Amino acid sequence: MHQKQEEANLLCKIAHTLNGIGVVIIFLLMLLTVADVVLRKIFNKGILGTLEISEFMMAAIVFFSLAEGELKDRNVSVDLVVNRLSLKNRALIDALVKIIGLVLYCCITFAVFSYAFLMKSSGEVSLDLWLPKYPLIFIVAVALILFSVVLLFRMIIAWRELWQLWIR
Repeated sequence: MHQKQEEANLLCKIAHTLNGIGVVIIFLLMLLTVADVVLRKIFNKGILGTLEISEFMMAAIVFFSLAEGELKDRNVSVDLVVNRLSLKNRALIDALVKIIGLVLYCCITFAVFSYAFLMKSSGEVSLDLWLPKYPLIFIVAVALILFSVVLLFRMIIAWRELWQLWIR
């Protein structure tokens, strides 16, 4: 049991660190945007590639926050009908949704990795700064791996809770 607790703590720390990096990126995005606007207003010349860098930063922000959001149960859920069901049925639906989510995000993660390899082999770069796009896509894929591991962790917990309810 102690080993599982350490693994859960490590997962939480990694997710929290990744989310913290996302928060720093939000701050840097704000600084970049303010600097670009100020330079455009004062000198009539903005920062080259601001739009591209902003797009890259926003992608990182979104995917870096997914794992911690799931661990803290802050991702979007619609439970208008489910809350009216019995505790056992709610647990069953939660466990099934966790399986579906895990399978879906494993497929998405695989597709993102495939896309990253495709972008690497094609050599595609951004228009203004000529930055290769594949490193960001690999970063997103790694963040999706962490999210999938969190979903696996939450699925195991959901099935354990369902089992406890059904054997009572």
